[in-house]
Amino acid sequence: DGRVDVVTASEGELYQASQGEERYLSLTDGFRVEGELGKDAFRMMRFKRNDIRVPDSEQSDNGRSEERSSTLALLESDAAPERAELHWRIGAPLATVVLALLALPLARTPPRSARYGRLLLALLSYIVYLNLLALGRAWIADGALPPSLGLWWVHLPALGIALWLLWSDERLPRPRPDARGSAA
Repeated sequence: DGRVDVVTASEGELYQASQGEERYLSLTDGFRVEGELGKDAFRMMRFKRNDIRVPDSEQSDNGRSEERSSTLALLESDAAPERAELHWRIGAPLATVVLALLALPLARTPPRSARYGRLLLALLSYIVYLNLLALGRAWIADGALPPSLGLWWVHLPALGIALWLLWSDERLPRPRPDARGSAA
């Protein structure tokens, strides 16, 4: 299906019809091009206002009702997908704190070293951490991990590494003894 339908507009507004639950996108001062790829017969039109019906969100969310549930409802549920969503919601602010703690020592550059030496390590840490969280969420939802374990197996080691890096980065170097044997 090589059909192309491109709509651009200078302004847009999302509104709900007064009679029902249908949503519309109102576009003003725009341009629309539609046609089939590989053919020269394209239809082009300018418009002052164009209202486009937006499909219902229930059709497009692939049955993920746990994302719309309240946190209290997720706490009361014993189903694996709801437990995975609960751990994801708890883990998001915790991940922010852990990544902030991890960023502090990785942002500091010692003198006479590469300016962006730790940037690659920080980026790699971020990618691995968030991928492990997403993997853990999927494993809990599928039942491969027990919901009681949650995502703590990702957060606690990352927090430990962040605290260890902070502690080792904040230590002052010991003074070196001079030639006479006393500390200078």
